[in-house]
Amino acid sequence: MNHGLRRNRSLRLREEAEIAVFSEDQLEELQGIFISIEDRGQALIKRLLLHGFRADAASEYATHGLARRISAITYSTARVFEEMPPEMEGIPSSEQRSETTAHLQAVAFNVYGCFDNLARIWVAEHDVRKANGNELSRREIGLVAKCKSVRASLPNILKEQIVALDPWFSHLEDFRHATAHRVPLYIPPFMLDPKDEEEYRKLDRDAGEVLKRREFEEYHRLTAERDALRHFRPMIATSMNEIANALFHPQLMADFATVELWVGLILDHIPNFDGE
Repeated sequence: MNHGLRRNRSLRLREEAEIAVFSEDQLEELQGIFISIEDRGQALIKRLLLHGFRADAASEYATHGLARRISAITYSTARVFEEMPPEMEGIPSSEQRSETTAHLQAVAFNVYGCFDNLARIWVAEHDVRKANGNELSRREIGLVAKCKSVRASLPNILKEQIVALDPWFSHLEDFRHATAHRVPLYIPPFMLDPKDEEEYRKLDRDAGEVLKRREFEEYHRLTAERDALRHFRPMIATSMNEIANALFHPQLMADFATVELWVGLILDHIPNFDGE
């Protein structure tokens, strides 16, 4: 299955979540994929460690960069599923959200870093240079669209597939850059149905007024009625003022699958010099 199909599946999950976050079939699918992540991660790491690279720089990026990032991704993914499983009901605590957010940020940074490492491995192994023969600068090494020399050096079959990844790269860069330069990723503590927003604000105002009068019993009644309008969805946003636009459980699965796919594709096109 290619990344496009995985991405469409993630979008379909998001659309169907208008009634329930995940259906029973979707939960079963998510758990099945999640259970496979650790073994798949170990298989990727093993392949990287056993590959005989010609360039020392490529070997370092593979073993101390890419392999360690994959290990971090699988660990943080496991922690997200443990702390806030997709079948979770009710409103999570602030501690749960903080723990989950930290691991989602770690995954976002390391997935981004995996593609940077893959580009550096490719450049080192194939001695990719500028048209004038000069070495590429650090900013020119990557697999995103602006890194034209690296993309031009890829075989045609990979060029076509990397272009298809541009929307995903844009999504990933938005999360990565928001966290690094603006505000960290954010899990909304709860959500409201638009039809309940006016009632929620009224109950919140009324609760504040009775609290000033020290009418505690009425205060607890009003806040309970207010809070009953809340619901939680495991979504991620790039700030409190932006719309949460990604269900993070399927996004984690899609991101790992994309890393897995491209580690394989890049290594398939780099000669293995082990034993030579």
